Amino acid sequence: MVLARLTQRDSFNKRMRVFAYSGSTSFQAGEVMASIKKPINVTTKFIGNNNGQLVIGDKTKRKALVNHAYLIMCQALGNSPSLSIDIDDELVMKHAGLGSSGATLGAVCASINELYGSPIDNLDLISYIANNYGEEIEDDDRENMKLVQCIGGSIADGLTEGGIAIITGNAVPIMTANYDGNAVVAIPEDYVPLSAKELMEREEAHMSGFQEYGEKYASDVAYKVLHRGLPQLCKGDMSAIADAAFDHRFNRGSIQNCSFVYPRVNEIAKNVRHLYENGDCDMLAMSSVGPAFFALVDNKEDELRCLDTFAKQKMSVSTVSVHNGTYDIKEKE
Repeated sequence: MVLARLTQRDSFNKRMRVFAYSGSTSFQAGEVMASIKKPINVTTKFIGNNNGQLVIGDKTKRKALVNHAYLIMCQALGNSPSLSIDIDDELVMKHAGLGSSGATLGAVCASINELYGSPIDNLDLISYIANNYGEEIEDDDRENMKLVQCIGGSIADGLTEGGIAIITGNAVPIMTANYDGNAVVAIPEDYVPLSAKELMEREEAHMSGFQEYGEKYASDVAYKVLHRGLPQLCKGDMSAIADAAFDHRFNRGSIQNCSFVYPRVNEIAKNVRHLYENGDCDMLAMSSVGPAFFALVDNKEDELRCLDTFAKQKMSVSTVSVHNGTYDIKEKE
């Protein structure tokens, strides 16, 4: 179970069941997700006839991801439209643990679904993308994608209401809740993003740590989320969910297991954990496998304390509002 991850909101009900799952990238794990208003803006247009031509705009940095999203949507829709797709994601840092890859796939797939009148239900679309997930090895290499395990949270957050979401097996969000506050997001200043290929090679080399953790703690974490976290969240109280996330990350070795991405996260965790222990934030966690950390705050005093603490760890820090809605459609013809 990944507790917790911060994800950028996908910047974008009729129902059509989609069963074209590969099944190879579906993982029976869960996540607690917080969604921030840092959009990935996608412009998708029909061009010419339905002869399967895809034109990707020059300002799009992650062309291979766009191509992959297009191909899996052609499969789902049973159609190969000619499309022009362009993405503006200048504010997004990839491979930092913020869910940018899943958010990009989700945004592109959602935009294509919208062009057809949204025949695929959002819950089906989440599972479909997660089960056919991949990340680029190189930005311009459209032919080769890296198989990456996908729990589905960064996709689900753009397609479900609520700033806080609980994701379970097969990328199904079972509960969402609003959070009226901000996320203080911190990324080490000297972190250089790794490629998907290198990240997965490192993760595979450390897989035994994840397996041992799951065997030891999975049932206990799941029990706390199901029987304490969810009932409280139904009443608008996220404290039990936040406690489970903090205990998982900071006390049981989860951050240490993920330190293959950026070893200094262990030192950072030791030096910032007091923010949650002293009640200076509502939730504190490293996001996914890092190295990004985040704290959820609902007042200015706590926000300033978190900003100062992260900055002292030589981290680039920003405050972003939590987004409680789904994707936005800026213009539709």
